[in-house]
Amino acid sequence: MHERVAERCAWWVGLGGALALAGCSLESALGVDDDGGTSAATTQAMTAGSGAGPGGPGSGADEASSTTGDTDSGLPPSSCGGRGVRVATFNVETVGAEGSASFEALAAVIGRIDADVVCMQEVQFYETQSLFALAAQTGYGDVIQAQESPAIGGDHTNACISRPGLRLVGSYSGWDLSSDPQANDVGRDILVVQVDLAEGEAEACRLGVVVLHLKSGQSSLDWYRRQVEAERVSQAVGLYRAAYPGDAMLILGDFNENLGDPALGSVFREVPAGLPPSYTTGSDIALPLTYQPFVTFQGLGFSIAPATQEDSDRDATWNDSVRLDYVLQAGAPVQATEVYSSCRDNGVDDAPAGHWVPKAGDPLGCGVSEDASDHFPVVVDLVIP
Repeated sequence: MHERVAERCAWWVGLGGALALAGCSLESALGVDDDGGTSAATTQAMTAGSGAGPGGPGSGADEASSTTGDTDSGLPPSSCGGRGVRVATFNVETVGAEGSASFEALAAVIGRIDADVVCMQEVQFYETQSLFALAAQTGYGDVIQAQESPAIGGDHTNACISRPGLRLVGSYSGWDLSSDPQANDVGRDILVVQVDLAEGEAEACRLGVVVLHLKSGQSSLDWYRRQVEAERVSQAVGLYRAAYPGDAMLILGDFNENLGDPALGSVFREVPAGLPPSYTTGSDIALPLTYQPFVTFQGLGFSIAPATQEDSDRDATWNDSVRLDYVLQAGAPVQATEVYSSCRDNGVDDAPAGHWVPKAGDPLGCGVSEDASDHFPVVVDLVIP
């Protein structure tokens, strides 16, 4: 029995103010209808007034899509012609209550880094209203929050806010991606969204974004679970590429790992003992399994965007001590990057040499980043061919 609550919804709101929720029952998430047959998880679209959040008045559904691989056949190929886009990944720790010190600090950081798309980790599943308020306050019209995680993932969810149009492709659990319906091996749903960069132009211009938050911790069980989740992310990438061949793609988020960890390369020849009772490795996960999440994604053609704090060689993103957060790109060359810490923010690209991006507004005070989160966001400017 999967330990996932019966109501499990991925929320998003579009520029037109339409709030939607997807896959809101365990049965629909598993693709099983009331009679035991298979069916696609459906999307219910509701009017949400100005798009301020899920509390607005609702109307009937008139759209449908699947949370486990929403595909459009016959789409024209994406051709962006060198369009630029700025993305950021940010483990926010919590959004916080609207108006609280942490909420205001988070809004200040997001406003300062001025990304077109910000994808977040550790948005608590019950913070949907705060997430919408944060997007509204910082000028982002599209919001997508992944479905609530299974018991093994706690309260954390992934989410994205965007200025360009944003579309939900999938909020994937282990059993959504595995050929084994008993698989329960993804802690926080892998969120896949598609960014529409065409801005109303006739030429299609799309960017696929896969948002992850891999298992935390430094035990061998954690290494095993992180690698299994990396395998699931690879499957999510495969689904997207099958539906939208040729699109540039990103994998970004909190990897809970650094590039120099000696644990990388550990080999698991069997499923380790001591996993949570509800955790079930899908039978499609091949053993032996080598712990190499970065290598796994590089094998799919993704490259890590190098990033440091402003005018520095420091690349730490968590507690200013270690790098855990990354943006990886495939088909989207990197133009500029930065790990944003307000303590290094003076608004000028100074020596010594280090990564830097231009920002919006005035520099923030040194304590703002720490008030916002225990992580620093990674900001990347990309060129989409």
